[in-house]
Amino acid sequence: MFGDALETATGGLKLFPNEDAALYYNLADAYYALGWKNDAARILKNGIKRFPNDEESETFLKEIEEDPDDGEGSPFLKLILLSVLVKAIKRYRSRR
Repeated sequence: MFGDALETATGGLKLFPNEDAALYYNLADAYYALGWKNDAARILKNGIKRFPNDEESETFLKEIEEDPDDGEGSPFLKLILLSVLVKAIKRYRSRR
């Protein structure tokens, strides 16, 4: 389920990078929820470059930068994501 949300957020940003600052915010939020602080910050910075007046992204970026976590993410969450990806690949291959 979370893998689907991450895939949707990534796909939306790839298709419409200049459409809405919320696309950057949503993807950054998904990365941050996985513990990928550095990736979340990078996504937000890219969004802020395109949408410099987006206060929500600025606030979220400050929150991320003030987080004392190392940004590497939780190993448990990484295993969950990997599990979801493996299942998705198996379903895709079985449909062929």
